Amino acid sequence: MSVENAFEMPDPGRNDEYWYNYGYNALDLTVDEYAYDETDFGSYGINDGEVRADETDWDELHLRGRIKVPDGLLEYVLEDDATPGDATRLLVCADCIQTHNRFVAAEPIDVMTGSVEFEATFQRDLLAGTVKLSPVLVRSNAPQNDDNEDFRYGQTPGIRLADGRDVYLHVDSPDDESGSFLEIMSKRFEDPLPEDNVFDLEHSPADDPTFYVNSRIDLLVPALKNRAPHGSKRWTREVLERLIGHPVWIELVLWTAADIQNGECQHGWQRDVVKTLTEHMYDHDDPDETARDLEERISDPERVPMLVEEINESLQEYFDPRSDLENLFEEVL
Repeated sequence: MSVENAFEMPDPGRNDEYWYNYGYNALDLTVDEYAYDETDFGSYGINDGEVRADETDWDELHLRGRIKVPDGLLEYVLEDDATPGDATRLLVCADCIQTHNRFVAAEPIDVMTGSVEFEATFQRDLLAGTVKLSPVLVRSNAPQNDDNEDFRYGQTPGIRLADGRDVYLHVDSPDDESGSFLEIMSKRFEDPLPEDNVFDLEHSPADDPTFYVNSRIDLLVPALKNRAPHGSKRWTREVLERLIGHPVWIELVLWTAADIQNGECQHGWQRDVVKTLTEHMYDHDDPDETARDLEERISDPERVPMLVEEINESLQEYFDPRSDLENLFEEVL
């Protein structure tokens, strides 16, 4: 058995949603290449769980990828005499929150341990925003006779047996979705980034900074990408966005202040920062006056600590993390 591809037995303490043997986060979905309409397949725009299909117009999108099924998973979720190919179905489920469109995007024929290939096709007029692609293993039939019934296993046809790492297909740009200049991306942090860091603000290129979160951290990216309208998943997302966003915004404001020359910002996103700061930290409504004040104060080392304190207080008021924390606590405690 390959150690790298071995199924890790879940902690029994996590089994609060499924009473039977369930493969939590056991499947690994990867998109290898895609093609627009009649174009050739390629991998441009694919980055660690993200597929960017929002930079050109298309009518039909074709994806090719793989689902990794770890050693030991099928034995864990099925009774001894069940045949994986007969008793299970391996699916790629698509969930487009903005259009309320949920469907099976691909159903690979063979269910086996190892890497299972799949293909999926999407119609542009049925999608908007971001589509979450999820690998799911489900039960396809009940035991052949009553003697095989066992409460330790999910034996009802259609019941989920395992889930795994999602991939996010972006069909509209972040600006189209939210109007935010700072896009949140994910990648696996490696040297020179500390592997345990949660996030990183990449300054290059300076006119288009990128906010990365660390996909090494189990469930962090799915928690941030979920679009649940209510419940614990929603408030988990809201709390994470605010607690992570707070230090990033402090960095953005100080970066902006240091770049201002003669009252002028150097990049378009910095004007957005100054405008937001004007609305929440200043008594006036003139971004130009805010820019001049920031330039003056950042150039005086003795005034910087007070500036940072004011920025911190204003951002806490802006993000209002307390209300989201209270909502989350009500859901989970």
